[in-house]
Amino acid sequence: MHTIADYELDTSRVVANIDIDCFGVQLAFQDWEFISSHPCATRNKGVISSANREAKRSGVYQRQRVRDALEVCPELELRDVTTLPLQIYEQKSDQLRDVVNRYVNGSPVEPNGTDELCIDLTAECYPNGNRYHDWKQLQAIGALVETSNGQYVYGTERWHQWSPFAKAVLIVSKIRQEFEATTGLKCSAGISYNKFLAKIACNHNKPNSMTVLMSKSGIARVFETTPIDSVEGLRGKLGQRILQELNVSNLIDLREYCLLSLTNRYGADGGQAWQRAWGIDCRPVIHFVGAKQIAKMKSYYPKAMDSTDLSDDVRQVCKAFVDKLNAELRTNGRVARRMRVECFRWDGHSNHCVFDVGLDARMSYQLEDIYDEVMEYIDLNQCNSGFRVSALDMYYGLDCGVMDEWHRYSSIRAYIVCMQFTRETVNWCQMALMMPVELTWVSLLVSTHSKGRYKTTPTTPLYMNCYIKFKV
Repeated sequence: MHTIADYELDTSRVVANIDIDCFGVQLAFQDWEFISSHPCATRNKGVISSANREAKRSGVYQRQRVRDALEVCPELELRDVTTLPLQIYEQKSDQLRDVVNRYVNGSPVEPNGTDELCIDLTAECYPNGNRYHDWKQLQAIGALVETSNGQYVYGTERWHQWSPFAKAVLIVSKIRQEFEATTGLKCSAGISYNKFLAKIACNHNKPNSMTVLMSKSGIARVFETTPIDSVEGLRGKLGQRILQELNVSNLIDLREYCLLSLTNRYGADGGQAWQRAWGIDCRPVIHFVGAKQIAKMKSYYPKAMDSTDLSDDVRQVCKAFVDKLNAELRTNGRVARRMRVECFRWDGHSNHCVFDVGLDARMSYQLEDIYDEVMEYIDLNQCNSGFRVSALDMYYGLDCGVMDEWHRYSSIRAYIVCMQFTRETVNWCQMALMMPVELTWVSLLVSTHSKGRYKTTPTTPLYMNCYIKFKV
């Protein structure tokens, strides 16, 4: 249930977002001066795997064919990443987290992929619990921006004398400097009152810059140039509907619509869009040490392959996948409930299968069990739908995105079985609600993630969301 606090900008927190600029491109080129002034991208065989901002402005994007990328951007500079070991990405990511942990003294740090993380610096900036709420001074100063040459703009001398955000700037600046000195990689940062605004600030002046959003007027100026379809949560179908139906382009334009009108038109998603338009985000920064998803993938390209080659490749991918699952079980005590196998063709057609995975008597995953399941799916897929892995330009992948803590493994499986909702589940929901209601449908999700995907940590409580529709 929402409270009035959910619809006001909470200015009591200090949150920073740090993002390594064009991570893959920096690792491949190792020449920042060239990267910052030329369109550059990395390729994995015949596909674009990453691109810098100059290349993206020209129409280059991930998973694009190399020949298509060269058509839209003939001056594109390419490097092959097949020679780079995959461990180097994890190594640089771990180095960033190590540098951050040396400066934050136990503050929550939430990774968002291998090249980005979010930090709650509230305890660092307000050690005595004091808060500044002088909006007149803040509006006079506006946003703080560190340019690529290390200079500050927008009247920062006066700002540094009293603002508690000054300590956040110093902490993040030291993190960026030490990370660059250690790895040679540059990163951008954003600081504001919540995760959403910190992310917007981080992206506003990329690359190699730091932006602080602390005044309402400064936030409004940034939103004037923030496209709606670039905002987290509004990039998909909802964002397209808003663009077409409301005839708006930037995030600031959504402020013309009240909360009631957006929720009546788009439901709960409309309420979230309204909150984003006013910079509101109540999500906490959660220190999450486990991976959101464990996956392995293999790409195939048009070439002659026999069944032996395919079988060997599948076994190699399955072995790497099983090793990751067993390592996750040993390190974080989490187990996978379901595994998905997907075949994807570059013409847009895809097919996938989801099945349960279990542990053997020795409490570990076995290669042969998963290998047999994958091969059976691939064989049936080729026979029934014409997906010829050995003949088409395609990939298949294995992933587990549903992880349980081991001590909750048995009880959760008792309620959720392949997302099929039985009458017992409905009865359980009625008892949980303690209401004599008649339900038309109930979807029960075990989730600590806003999008319904399950993730948990030793300090995160387990809860269940019930989505209920009443008969009229």
